[in-house]
Amino acid sequence: MLVILGILLYVVVLMTIVSKVFGRRLVPETARSGMIMELPPYHKPHWKHIAKEALLKAWDIFKRALLGRAMTSAVSKAEALAFMCACTFNIPCVMVLSTTYRESHSLKWTARIAAFYVCGALILACIVYHIAVLFV
Repeated sequence: MLVILGILLYVVVLMTIVSKVFGRRLVPETARSGMIMELPPYHKPHWKHIAKEALLKAWDIFKRALLGRAMTSAVSKAEALAFMCACTFNIPCVMVLSTTYRESHSLKWTARIAAFYVCGALILACIVYHIAVLFV
């Protein structure tokens, strides 16, 4: 529970820092228009498909949990927690970078934002690992 709350708190702090650091320079006050989202067309859910996908995912997680016992002998809990943080807070995906480039029209800003995410994730993973080693 503490890990989840810590991750949630870090996300809020990181969003605040990112908006303060990049917000004013990336998008001038006059060009801000609010958030616009394009939503896919709505259709009624197919319950049979949802149930099938849920069962397949549950089975996959169950299989991984049985294989996961071998991992606990090779990877410590502190390493696993640091890896989780590094993956969670790294660059979300290539589409995010391409969208950033399309909206900012600047390769320099896109590279800065990517470097910010990578460095931030690695620094957080290092801090989490060293703290977790003390308690785990």
